[in-house]
Amino acid sequence: MRILLIPIEKASEEVKTGDWHATIFHLLSRKHRIIGVVRPRWHSMAHKGMKKDVLLAYYWLKSFVFGITHSGRYDLIYCINTPSALVGLLLSLFSGKPFVWDAGNPSLFNPGPLSQPFFMLEKIIARKAKWVRMISREYRDRYMAEGFSGKKMVIIPHLVNLDSIERAYADKVVLRRKLGLGVGERILMFIGQGSTPFNLEAIRWLNDELAPLVKGKIIVAGANTIPARYPNLVFIGYVPDIYEYIYACDAAVVPIWKSSGAPVPSTRTIDFMSCAKPVVVTDFLLEVIPELVDGENIYIAKIEGEFKRKVLCILENPADADRMGRNARGLVESEYSWSAGIEKLEGLLSDNIPAEGIIEKAERK
Repeated sequence: MRILLIPIEKASEEVKTGDWHATIFHLLSRKHRIIGVVRPRWHSMAHKGMKKDVLLAYYWLKSFVFGITHSGRYDLIYCINTPSALVGLLLSLFSGKPFVWDAGNPSLFNPGPLSQPFFMLEKIIARKAKWVRMISREYRDRYMAEGFSGKKMVIIPHLVNLDSIERAYADKVVLRRKLGLGVGERILMFIGQGSTPFNLEAIRWLNDELAPLVKGKIIVAGANTIPARYPNLVFIGYVPDIYEYIYACDAAVVPIWKSSGAPVPSTRTIDFMSCAKPVVVTDFLLEVIPELVDGENIYIAKIEGEFKRKVLCILENPADADRMGRNARGLVESEYSWSAGIEKLEGLLSDNIPAEGIIEKAERK
């Protein structure tokens, strides 16, 4: 099949878990011809404010003009995010070709000044799309409650490229010496940019509430700037290969009780689980990773006191922590790996979708 992927941008060779466009590009490219990819990627452009908005508008216009000019070269339009789906809708009306709306991070989960206009636009897009991809049942349920039809919805979660992650694997002692971490101490890890409210709250809680209880070190990766007011944490900022640090740590924590975009903590959690690390999370994560089972493949806390107890349990029971990590890795392999997701994606493109992939509205009654 010939597929016009919007936005029309070339994906990088190295694919991170949160980079869904790159994942889709590589998965679709295995069996299909992708039409119209160009460089550079718009979201890699180092611009802010109005200049960035103008570039985005130009990029969508460029995608539309390309789609109109080359309408005979593709059979299906695959659109990632709502603005791209609007381009796909217009192209579908002009060309008569079907389009798929990949709603990986829809507006209903991202409150802001543009969320309501985008939500109204999504209603139109969903009615006209051939299929709508949702990342979880929680997303699907919320949208169906708002009147969206479930007959077109296919659940395909965020997927991880395990082969890419495993390139960073090395013995823990070797990695710790390479990264300048203590060889004999217990190390917990958290990933999160300090610029977002839910990450700032998580960092504050780790510093004030958890770190004083931990006989070891808590490292924080991903912060734009390294704050000085959290003396109990070790900030490493952005690093070339985050998976080296994950493999070097003993366990991970995701103390986020809510966020403006539900996929954010789920991609971090899947990264940790992919490296067979035991993770302590809040029950918020069940919204986007429903297969999590407390005590089997992860530790789930409903309140802060329980979160603390389960972190200490990991550190005091390494054998059980290792078992949890292996089970977590098994879950990723069966449900969240590229190999697990490609079948559903191919089913979506061929209309041969497994019965559990299409969610009927009647299911809610």
